[in-house]
Amino acid sequence: MKQYFNPAPSEIVERFRFYKRDQRPNESIADFVAELRRLSEHCNFGNGLDTALRDRLVCGISDESLQRRLLADQVATFDVALREALATETARLQALEIRTGSSQDDVKQVCTTTRKQMPNDNRTCSGQRSLKVDKCYRCGGGHDAQVCRFINQSCRYCQKMGHIERVCRKKIRQRKLDQRKTRHCRRKTPDRVQSHALTEQHEALRSRRSPDPYVLNTLTALAKNPIVAKVLVNVFDDDTNAYSGPPVSIELEKNATPKFLKCRPVPFAIRSKLNDALENLVKQGILKPVRYSKWATPIVPVLKRNGELRICGDYRSTVNLATKKDYKLDLSQAYQQLKVDEQTAELLTLNTPKGLLQMTRLPFGIDVAPSIFQRFMDTCLAGLDGVKAYLDDVLIMGRSEAEHRERVKAVLERLDKAGVRLKRDKCFFGVDEVEYLGFRIDKQGLHPTAEKVEAIQKAPNPRSKTELQAFLGLLNFYSSFIPGKADVLEPLHRLLDTKTAFTWKKTHEQAFKRAKEVLQSSSVLIHYDPKMKLTVTCDASPCGVGAVLSQTQSEGKEAPVAYASRTLSKTERNYAQIDKEALAIIYAVKKFHQYLYGRFFTIVTDHKPLLGLLHPHKALPQVMSPRMLRWSLMLAAYNYELLYRPGARLANADGLSRWPMPSADREIPPPGDILLLETDVETPVDARTIERLTRHDRTLARVLHWALYG
Repeated sequence: MKQYFNPAPSEIVERFRFYKRDQRPNESIADFVAELRRLSEHCNFGNGLDTALRDRLVCGISDESLQRRLLADQVATFDVALREALATETARLQALEIRTGSSQDDVKQVCTTTRKQMPNDNRTCSGQRSLKVDKCYRCGGGHDAQVCRFINQSCRYCQKMGHIERVCRKKIRQRKLDQRKTRHCRRKTPDRVQSHALTEQHEALRSRRSPDPYVLNTLTALAKNPIVAKVLVNVFDDDTNAYSGPPVSIELEKNATPKFLKCRPVPFAIRSKLNDALENLVKQGILKPVRYSKWATPIVPVLKRNGELRICGDYRSTVNLATKKDYKLDLSQAYQQLKVDEQTAELLTLNTPKGLLQMTRLPFGIDVAPSIFQRFMDTCLAGLDGVKAYLDDVLIMGRSEAEHRERVKAVLERLDKAGVRLKRDKCFFGVDEVEYLGFRIDKQGLHPTAEKVEAIQKAPNPRSKTELQAFLGLLNFYSSFIPGKADVLEPLHRLLDTKTAFTWKKTHEQAFKRAKEVLQSSSVLIHYDPKMKLTVTCDASPCGVGAVLSQTQSEGKEAPVAYASRTLSKTERNYAQIDKEALAIIYAVKKFHQYLYGRFFTIVTDHKPLLGLLHPHKALPQVMSPRMLRWSLMLAAYNYELLYRPGARLANADGLSRWPMPSADREIPPPGDILLLETDVETPVDARTIERLTRHDRTLARVLHWALYG
């Protein structure tokens, strides 16, 4: 079907187009070569690609003097011919600049504004005058704009009154710029982006681990050739006005009352920095001075680690009370790159020592700002594999250097197309490890950060239930790394009971020390690989259940992917041991459902009687508890094998069950065939048996007679 609707291109036709392609007027050498590379994609030149590119470049170039020189020199390779052509073109442009006395941009102007001719009342007209009816600028129709029915309509794109979105000049202008820019980016970034000229003094994009001259280390050297594409370099400039998307609009609740709060006093030590920061934001267009506003929010200056000042607004008392709640690359001034419309700008007015200043960009401190920015990033990077964005932090992963290079290039192109700028000093390319959202990620797997582990190990003894909850919450952040969770934490959990007074005893001290010792910075969880064999090891103790999800490595060793455990409720602690062991299996399958469903895996338990109850290839007993029957039906939706292993060989799962973390049971979406499984199971008692036995029972027979006849 794919071959029918999408047939392979003809090699003969593609080569015909390739050899017919000549350099067009005003087309640069880089654009011409990029187009030749695109045309050669389906020509199947193989090892002769460089030769074909050399021939077409020399034969199709428009500069006759350059063509004669290339033919006379008998260039041997495509690289030599391209280098000679680029050098000649650069020299020609520089000579033109010297003669004209003015600098000429390498990227030609994309959009020009046409000035309307004003009518001259004193001119004389000769001949017949042609009448032309202009289109209505409000809707695009063929009538006069003064009688247009959209005269009071608000544009959904720019939020201005008097026209509709279809003829919005701001939208049309941005779309033209965006399309040309994308095309320019694609033309200007061929495979030759991987330059080997690393002589610039800029080291910002170097790997922190090794001096490997790898992929995007070459970005700083692109400026050496003014003809080569500037798009990727533009991603790192300081221009925050490049955002090309629609303005952000914040909706308010109905009957929202404007609030005007006075400016707060500013500490003397930062007053000069505050004035400089405000003036800088005004110059960048982020703030705009106004004389009057219905809304005003006091500013909150925040000192960064590098000594700079961040201007925030305390919107908790103003806009946040009225807004609707339904709403590793590091971005430069992330929120402040998204523009807001005029109505929203008035809502975000700041009351500063320099007067009223309106925010023209999305500021920090707005409740809906994170969700708006996250939605923008998800839309911007949608469809890219190996790319994850959490607000202004973008993580790019690759299994190989080439794959990583292509993904980084795709991300930068997407961000440049959207007009988003990055902070060069906070970007790391080609590194062996990276810290992301509180974790350290490398090729081995996931690690806890040394700072968080040190904070846990140096935590003082809690003096109240609140401090104990804070410590357990910090420990729970890395609960997936803890290989042993047993009875040790049980005293701490009981101490949090609302009916128990907070009295710190020796048992609590021992549990507290064990909790800090169990987590080490050397702990590691390997990356999940769908091709490796999965094993789920389960165990239960009197106070909790635990499980370990592991993968069998190439050398036959089981490496952990994730740990999980939870405490038992009061009712579950009364279960028989066989039910507790079965509950451990059910908990593990629910917890790791995302990894297990649709795959074959192995469940390992140290309770041998479960092999006769939950084994997938054995029939269910005629008589079993309803609880065990439900669990066996749920497991029937998975493809697994159940194995027995003595408890002495289940150290991880046994420790987890004896040191559980408190957590609610996790529900999984029921499979579509679970109802079929329930109807296919033969129950030991059916309706006819119940009816027959009811008629023979004296007491029930009398009840039935009274119900029927009174």
